[in-house]
Amino acid sequence: IKQKCGDSLYGDVVEYRKGGVARLVGSICAKVVASSHNPGTSDQRYILRVPTWLGNATQKLSAPFAQSKVPPPCLPQHTNQVTTSACIPTGANPPQRQSLHLMACMQSGRYRRTVHQDRIDDITTDRALFCFMAKQLAKRRGYIRRAFSLQCIQGLYFVKFRLWSNGNVEVHDHEPCCTSSPTAQCECIPPATKVEPAANAEYRCTPAGPLDVWPPILSQQLMHMLTSPACIHEDETLVLDQLPKRTRGEMEGKVRRPAEGWGLHYREGQDFEILMGVVAIGLVASFVFAVLWAQFRHDVQGAFSVASYVVTAVAAVVALIVNRAGRLG
Repeated sequence: IKQKCGDSLYGDVVEYRKGGVARLVGSICAKVVASSHNPGTSDQRYILRVPTWLGNATQKLSAPFAQSKVPPPCLPQHTNQVTTSACIPTGANPPQRQSLHLMACMQSGRYRRTVHQDRIDDITTDRALFCFMAKQLAKRRGYIRRAFSLQCIQGLYFVKFRLWSNGNVEVHDHEPCCTSSPTAQCECIPPATKVEPAANAEYRCTPAGPLDVWPPILSQQLMHMLTSPACIHEDETLVLDQLPKRTRGEMEGKVRRPAEGWGLHYREGQDFEILMGVVAIGLVASFVFAVLWAQFRHDVQGAFSVASYVVTAVAAVVALIVNRAGRLG
């Protein structure tokens, strides 16, 4: 997928119904190149992907020398509107707008996941949606947690989940929950019986499940929108339409009857940018120490012996932090 900013995104899509990939390509407002995969042939073409941490580092280094051609994200847009008067019958009550909740599952400790239920009634575009999501994510994770846990958000997925009475969330990942058998259907989007205009609808999304393809929107695409909302067209609503939005208020799990829900899952993993930065700082510091020690003490062997201990200590500290990172949730 070729983005407006010039970035290219890649991902795998599974087709459940014939023509699903073609419909998905037609719904994406970007240049898309789709190629089929045949496991029985050996002439498949694989694209060498640049590691995310390397691409982000390159982008940060080149940012001061590049002129941005897109408007800053999340800035309020002011337009002049003409006020018109209308005759409203006296005593008539204005219609109440239905509340919409975004269900977002996040890690909250080594073994615990929780769901955050945010009102998104006033959000009407994808750009506003991802600006809101980025703001909520920064508030809940915080700089200290991101720095010391050495973890970051590595994927954003549509998922089905169960909310227990104690607040824990059991996320049903697409693999293996939706791929356990050849006849299994994808349940990552609520079925039509739970989506408007069904009689007992609990969600609003277009289209409803079961899906023609999975994922309905690539995780790489969602992550790009989350980190670069300025790349989203100001009138785009593709993600907002597909996103399951709860219309029955906040969910609450009951004893022996966990509640089923649908929403987004922020999948976390090790932040290799910070890991590489810590290791690089340790290596540079040990090398500088060795040079200074050899210069003033005239002991090259002793200098690099001490430097090797410093490198070992840095590696041990990094390993300890990574091993205990989940406790900082």
